[in-house]
Amino acid sequence: MGVVARALRDAPSGHWVLRQTLHDVLMAHWPVSADALRAHVPLPLDTFGGHAWLTVSPFDVSDVRLRLWPRVPGADAYAALTVRTYVLLDKKPGVFYLSLDATNPVAVMLGRLARHQAYEHAWATLGSRGATQFFYSRRREDRDPPAQFSAHYGPAGPIYTADRGSLLDFLVERYWVYSEDRRGRFYRSEMYHRPWPLQDASARIAMSGLLPKGVNLPPVAPLLHYCRRLDVKVWPLERVA
Repeated sequence: MGVVARALRDAPSGHWVLRQTLHDVLMAHWPVSADALRAHVPLPLDTFGGHAWLTVSPFDVSDVRLRLWPRVPGADAYAALTVRTYVLLDKKPGVFYLSLDATNPVAVMLGRLARHQAYEHAWATLGSRGATQFFYSRRREDRDPPAQFSAHYGPAGPIYTADRGSLLDFLVERYWVYSEDRRGRFYRSEMYHRPWPLQDASARIAMSGLLPKGVNLPPVAPLLHYCRRLDVKVWPLERVA
C-alpha cells in the first residue's frame, strides 16, 4: 500500500466550474460481467483482471458552489448514493455513472440538465454513532417498491493511498467523468483532488432495485474502502463524440 504523501497531480488548465466536499464516503466494489454491463454503458468498458467492476458509494456532500456564484443556502448540501462503472476513451480512464441518487432537488435538476448524468431524486437519512456511519436511502419514484439502500459502515485501519498499477488505483484514482445526453452525444469533464486518503472498511449493506436490469452482483464480499473527507473541483464538460 502507498503512503498518504503520494504526489498530487497537476491541476487541469482553465477554470473549475464546481467545487464540493465529500464526507464519510463508503466505496463497495464488485467484479461483474462485462457482457451484462455493455447493454447499459455506451462507451468502451475498462477492465482489470479480466473483469468489469461496479462500485456502490453512499456519502454526504457539503459546500457545493458554482464558480463566481454566491453560496445558496439549502442548495449547497445533500446526501448522495452513486452506482458507477469504469470506462476508457482516448487513453483517459474515467467513471460512468449508472445512477446518482441525491436528496437535493436542485442538484438533481442541474445534474440532469447541465451534466447529462442519470440523477434520481431520493429521500435519505444518515448519521453516526461513534466511528460507525449509517445511511439509508429510498428513491422518490412511482415504482413499487422503489430502489432502496442501507448500510452501516466505518473505517477499519490506517489511512493510505493506492499503489500505482494496483486494483485500488484502477478503481479510485480516476479524474474524468463521462456522460451521454439524450441525443446520444458523449461528454467528459475533469476532476481535481488530492489522492484519495483511504482506509479499509467494514460494512453491512442491503439494497434492492438499484442495479440495471441483467446486472447482478457475484456472491462474494465486496472490496470495502472508506474516506472521511475529500475536497473536489470539477472542470467544464467537453464533447468527445
